[in-house]
Amino acid sequence: MGHNEMDEPRSTNPLTYGLVDNHPTITAVYKEQLLNEKSIGSTRIQSYS
Repeated sequence: MGHNEMDEPRSTNPLTYGLVDNHPTITAVYKEQLLNEKSIGSTRIQSYS
């Protein structure tokens, strides 16, 4: 089931967009990875936010 350009995609495909909306941003994922690898400290990483 698709949608045309005038439809709100969250209405026509709520399950998929619900997953997307609840997924962390790539920035949050990358920050977590850097912290877990101890590549950067938490003080330093906050300065980039």
